[in-house]
Amino acid sequence: MASQQVQHLPTGLAPRLPRGASLRVVIGQRLTSLGHGVRLFLGDIGCRRANRDLLAVAERWRDTNPTLSRELRSYARGGSSY
Repeated sequence: MASQQVQHLPTGLAPRLPRGASLRVVIGQRLTSLGHGVRLFLGDIGCRRANRDLLAVAERWRDTNPTLSRELRSYARGGSSY
C-alpha cells in the first residue's frame, strides 16, 4: 500500500473556522450573507427606478391633476398617504 501524505498549509494560509463549525456551515453562512447583500443592492436599484418613474408620471399630471401630481411626488420622496 502506498503511504498517504497529508499536506499542511502554512499557518498564515490555513482557513480559520470558528470552533466546532464545519467548512460546509461556514460556506453556507457566507453565501447567505452574500445573497442578502445582493438582494439589498437589487432592492435599492428597484426603489430608485420606481422613484424616477413616479416623478416622471407626476410631471405628466402636473397641469391636469395637481393633487395626483403632489401625491406621486410625495410617494417618490418616501412619504405615504396611507
